[in-house]
Amino acid sequence: MFLQFIAKSLGMTFPASDLKEKKGSGWWLHLLTCSADFASVDCLLPEDNFTQTTAVLRTLFCNGTGKNFGLDLFNLTSLGTDIYVHALVNSYSGINLNTFFAISI
Repeated sequence: MFLQFIAKSLGMTFPASDLKEKKGSGWWLHLLTCSADFASVDCLLPEDNFTQTTAVLRTLFCNGTGKNFGLDLFNLTSLGTDIYVHALVNSYSGINLNTFFAISI
């Protein structure tokens, strides 16, 4: 609910979801790994389920650097701890703004 408020306050609009439609993206399944000097967007499932675009889309909710790299949107502990690939490593501060402008054109 809070993320919808943020998105709407930024002027983003979203169509209603049709749960019977089996299309979509797994961008929200990317895990953010953060430490003092390392931040990455990781794939907890085999990388053929993701693309570089899904990793970039996940950065829409990354608003910092280091340990404060981004927001955990969902509890992904049921997927385990194996990391198949680091999809995006040590992005720059402000990547969320660039992602927003890229998808809003």
